[in-house]
Amino acid sequence: MTIRVLQPGLFTTVQDRGRYGYAHLGISPAGAADGMSLRIANLLVGNDDNAPGLEMTLLGATLEFLETTTIAICGADCDCRIGQQRVGANTALEVPAGSVLRCGSTTGGARIYLAAHGGIDVPRVMGSASTDVRGGFGAWRGVGCKPEMCCGCTSPGRDVRRGWPPVAWGFGSVPVLSGSPRVRSTTGSARKHTHSFWPPPIPLANNQTVLAFDSRAPRSHCANPNSC
Repeated sequence: MTIRVLQPGLFTTVQDRGRYGYAHLGISPAGAADGMSLRIANLLVGNDDNAPGLEMTLLGATLEFLETTTIAICGADCDCRIGQQRVGANTALEVPAGSVLRCGSTTGGARIYLAAHGGIDVPRVMGSASTDVRGGFGAWRGVGCKPEMCCGCTSPGRDVRRGWPPVAWGFGSVPVLSGSPRVRSTTGSARKHTHSFWPPPIPLANNQTVLAFDSRAPRSHCANPNSC
């Protein structure tokens, strides 16, 4: 099965669950930013949950399927269509040969994942198909999809599942307790530490990425580590 990229969207790459075991060499694991969505998409089409799929960020790609295959799309909400037919999320869909899938902008999240029956067939580097853009390797030599690129699929996986329970995504609050009465009543360093834990909004520098961010908040200091 072959997929042709007609329009790559904003940023579309091949990702699996990541490349681990090489941090001591300064090599990032890369991998899907939303690993759960990729795993669900893979399981829906009968793949191993670590099979490579397409990760699309903010604005999805336009793809032509040259042979009949089964796909699943998971992740953020996105208006994906084949012709005038809306492609639902979290479900397996058989796509006839010659079909063109158009994925729009994401809402309620940043990324969507497309898995195809058999998995995207790209070379493995250090055991992973994930694209490492900074390192310049993985999948298509470390670059995202470009117009007229073609990708195939490997041998078929397990049986296809036709549906998955809806996945609830969103934003919420994480409750934080101020600590035991002994800590709350402690003067000096513990009180200073508590104040620095709930500061005004923390500004971020302009060099943050999806991998890390640079906080400009003051560091916490505790004279007695046992009280922090």
